[in-house]
Amino acid sequence: NPTEIRDAIGQTTGLEVVTGTITYEEGSRVPNKSVTINKVEGGKFIFKQEVNMSK
Repeated sequence: NPTEIRDAIGQTTGLEVVTGTITYEEGSRVPNKSVTINKVEGGKFIFKQEVNMSK
């Protein structure tokens, strides 16, 4: 049932995944989760910034 799946995903809080922790704020379909942006220089990852996708 797609509606039940949507509702269950919307209630997700503190889900630990490979890329970090995912939480959905009530009434939002955008997860409260940060994304790290790196640049590869000389074969090494250089941290550039962290962006929170819900803001």
